[in-house]
Amino acid sequence: MTFKIYKSEYNPSNLTDQVGGDISTLELSGYIDELFYDISVNPGDSTVVYQYRKVFVKNEYETQSTNTRIWIDALEHEDQVSLALEGSASDVSSSPTGQPAGVTSWTLPRNYAEGIDLGSISANSYAGVWVRQSLSGLISPDPYASFRIYVGGIIV
Repeated sequence: MTFKIYKSEYNPSNLTDQVGGDISTLELSGYIDELFYDISVNPGDSTVVYQYRKVFVKNEYETQSTNTRIWIDALEHEDQVSLALEGSASDVSSSPTGQPAGVTSWTLPRNYAEGIDLGSISANSYAGVWVRQSLSGLISPDPYASFRIYVGGIIV
């Protein structure tokens, strides 16, 4: 088995519905457009637009993982994506453009050593992570900038 990444129960395809909640049964297949909604930003506009989505790392190994971490690799635009731990087990934001409550420390971990520590995850259990996308007209707006999410840990 392996670690898998799942969408949250509220993963809207617009900018008006709530986002977050608990884990869903929908596994991410690897395309960013299944996670984020396409945002258009006017060139020259210095306003930064944020969009938030919650994902879950599920340990599908038959045993516990320890020192489990999540990080981003091969990020096309380094100023566009950051991660943070969930504030609570089933936290939600009333809008995909609203900062999730209880989440304040956004970071861009680029390898296992810098990764966000998810701690120990029991077999068939999971941990939530928020993903923030930022766009501005002062950079080349590319709402589908590519990146890879990695998860690693020690299986005991």
